[in-house]
Amino acid sequence: MALWKYFRVGFNKKTPSVKQAELVEQTGKSVRSINHIIDSLKEKQYIRRVDGKCYGKWKILI
Repeated sequence: MALWKYFRVGFNKKTPSVKQAELVEQTGKSVRSINHIIDSLKEKQYIRRVDGKCYGKWKILI
């Protein structure tokens, strides 16, 4: 499965504030795998964090 599809499992435009723990639960992947996927998606500019690290939300750019 493509990396961005893992992120979309727990994320959509209606719930952009998904937590890593929720992604772990929904995908069955480890926290480290989720971090790696998020880093890869940011690097490819598929997603971007807006409004800060702690209270921000993810924005899908593709």
